[in-house]
Amino acid sequence: MSAFSAGPEPPGRRALVGRLAAGGAVAGLLMAAVAAPAVMTAGAASNAVVDYWDGLPTTLPSEPPPQRSTILAADGSKIAEFFQENRVPLRLAEVAPIARRAVVAVEDDRFYSHGPIDLRGTLRALVNNSAGGGRQGGSTLTQQYVKNQLLNTATRATRRRGPPRCRWRARRPRPASRRRSRRR
Repeated sequence: MSAFSAGPEPPGRRALVGRLAAGGAVAGLLMAAVAAPAVMTAGAASNAVVDYWDGLPTTLPSEPPPQRSTILAADGSKIAEFFQENRVPLRLAEVAPIARRAVVAVEDDRFYSHGPIDLRGTLRALVNNSAGGGRQGGSTLTQQYVKNQLLNTATRATRRRGPPRCRWRARRPRPASRRRSRRR
């Protein structure tokens, strides 16, 4: 008997503690079995997001924006200009600093405070759009630039390929020896 014990231990106490430990272990295993699918699904989803994120390009394809075309005469004089968008390329140094600040202020007046991504504006637009309150945009100058670059690249690729009907008509006819006979 120890100096701190009040007396002999009751005979069923050790068995009770053993049963309690075994019941706790079984309950823990059941909880693990119930939680395992959710944890594994979350892990697989996070791995898929990481794989998707790693697969994104680190640079945008940067093709020059469409510009106007000029038709010149044989002597070099201008006959005409045609364009879909009348763009004149300028270097940034050629644009006055006040004009640069004005464009930024008109497009996104908080650009210098939130940086390239406006989390507050994006979340506001997401909540408003999902609540059915009309369509709002939360895009920043950076997001607009990326969207325009991707659209410009996609538009140019579509123009190069052309509609399928035009590609079919542009093919050269098969030689007579390779044509299929329509007679049966």
